[in-house]
Amino acid sequence: MFRIADNDIITLNRGDTVEIPFVINISSKYDTEKFRYSLRSTDAIYFGIMLPHQYFEDAIIKKKYTLADLTDDTIIIRVSSNETAELDPGVYYYEIKIKSAYGVKTLISKKKFIVGE
Repeated sequence: MFRIADNDIITLNRGDTVEIPFVINISSKYDTEKFRYSLRSTDAIYFGIMLPHQYFEDAIIKKKYTLADLTDDTIIIRVSSNETAELDPGVYYYEIKIKSAYGVKTLISKKKFIVGE
């Protein structure tokens, strides 16, 4: 079982492979409306799964995606069954960031990543 709720909470069973389609939408510092961001060759998208109260930099699962991973404006974030099998059932958190020439920006703030048995 794998599910992404409307509030971006991800639920899956331990040992499942997860593929999360992610379209890069970003807002400027002064604009509240988001727009589709065109990934550049020097940009990187980072996905991390953390324990509660753990920093993004200390994520227990880390993924990096670049322009080479982009297909039709979408990056498929993949967490393998081997990786989820290493997680104990419980509540984790995930976060997605972009590093570009403009600096580092959080695209999705910490959201629940729930692992069932």
